[in-house]
Amino acid sequence: FWTLYNKNKSNNIDVLRGILSKADRLSEDSQRRFEGEFYTPIHLAKKAIDYLDAVVGNDMKHIDWESGKYRLWDMASGTGNLEYHLPSKAYQYCYMSTLRSEDVIFCKGMFHDAKVFQYDYLNDDVDRVIGQDISLGWKMPTELVDDLANPEIQWIIYINPPFGTAQNKKNANDSKDGISMTKIQKHMTNDKLGEVSRELFSQFLYRIHYEFKKKQA
Repeated sequence: FWTLYNKNKSNNIDVLRGILSKADRLSEDSQRRFEGEFYTPIHLAKKAIDYLDAVVGNDMKHIDWESGKYRLWDMASGTGNLEYHLPSKAYQYCYMSTLRSEDVIFCKGMFHDAKVFQYDYLNDDVDRVIGQDISLGWKMPTELVDDLANPEIQWIIYINPPFGTAQNKKNANDSKDGISMTKIQKHMTNDKLGEVSRELFSQFLYRIHYEFKKKQA
């Protein structure tokens, strides 16, 4: 290996993050593809900050994060490529949740101040959030539950959700039959949303709609 590559001795955080951002491409690819998980290229993640600036109405670097008025949640953070170019002062106000425990370990090593946790956004706490069953406990961290209940907090939802569609085996050579069978899908079916309930990204948006319906987001 070292006959082909030189060891990187740089202390430049952007260089190091650029290298580490390729970690998700070294993982088992077929399962990620089945589940619709695709890494966000770093240059596109950086471009996304420009669009986020436009939506928030302020330069992300100049948002008064220390005021405690803002929280950011990436519900499908993976290895955290979207978060690489956030200002460092924002991390302590960021929630990063991901399906895979190995991605949690990786992100905790990269984003020390962020609140990183394993969470299945399409199944965990769904009956509590959408079904309003208050008899159920929470899977999400208590701190996040409290922040979501705080009307003073403004939320930035920053996400590149999985893209995958459940397909009928007779109509597709590489079927993803069953991929959309989540608790969210059941609620979407009850709402008579039809075919769109087979799309994973639509399922994310459906829950986000409920989660932040009466919040500043």
